[in-house]
Amino acid sequence: MESKVGNIFWDRIHARAVETVAAIREGRTPNIIRFAVHMTSRCNMKCRYCRETRTGPIMEREVFCQLCQQAGKNGIIHITGGEPMVVPYLEDEIIAHRGLTNFALNSNLLVLPREKTMECIFRMKTSLDDYDGDRWNNLVGGNFFEKVVGNIRRASEAVPHIYVSYTATHLNAHRFKDFIRFCRAKFPHLFAVTCSFFKGAGEMCLQQHDIDILFEAAEELDDNSKELFVQTHTHQGNNFPENLQIPCYLSMTERLYDENGQQFYCSHLFRDMVTAPGNPGHDPHCVTGCNARFRNYNLKVHEALQSGKDIT
Repeated sequence: MESKVGNIFWDRIHARAVETVAAIREGRTPNIIRFAVHMTSRCNMKCRYCRETRTGPIMEREVFCQLCQQAGKNGIIHITGGEPMVVPYLEDEIIAHRGLTNFALNSNLLVLPREKTMECIFRMKTSLDDYDGDRWNNLVGGNFFEKVVGNIRRASEAVPHIYVSYTATHLNAHRFKDFIRFCRAKFPHLFAVTCSFFKGAGEMCLQQHDIDILFEAAEELDDNSKELFVQTHTHQGNNFPENLQIPCYLSMTERLYDENGQQFYCSHLFRDMVTAPGNPGHDPHCVTGCNARFRNYNLKVHEALQSGKDIT
């Protein structure tokens, strides 16, 4: 059985694996459980490493409502961007759909959601990426650090599952240990610290020594955070060529919708700019867009289908 931490963070991934195997054996299509909704490319920050902008379209309100209705009580609306909190109608619609579907929110938390909004959200994730205010402000293009830190602290008291993410690169891998200590001191109600390995090229590309440093630092993580770290990463990094040999079963139970309502199989294909609906399992972008948890998911489902056994 999947742990509670895994089920919360990975959006009921064990249930999705069981449902996918059953559906394929019965010749039917499994239900979509995870709806990643990219509300807009607009953002109220200007991070140096990010391609999002301060201008661009916002998802039409009617489209968002339709996705909420489609997800229903068994689905999860994972709200992301850009910065979703710049969407004027978002909080009103989250509150209006309380109890009708399940909401998770990715936000930079420069703007703290209203209390009623946070009551409707079961999981919230934000990226901080550094513990030094001056360095972080320079990275995001504004004097925002203290405000965001305060908003993370307040949100972690209101939402049961708050995650602060650290994007690890060749330039900052050595700072991860101190980042962990900073989060422990500043956010006593935080559910977990997560770490994302940078997958691009250039000067920020992780080297093997960097990955070793990150695994060493991860020993200081609390139990929830450490479980997520080891489920996500391997010492070899996040390059899984075996993904090209079998279908992407994970994509059968999730979709990403961009601000124009266009559908993609997953957020990695979308961010790698693969034309919808992409080609999961046979597109080279899938090799590095995945992570260890999703790789294991794919192997587990594939082996169950090949062997005729059930997933336990």
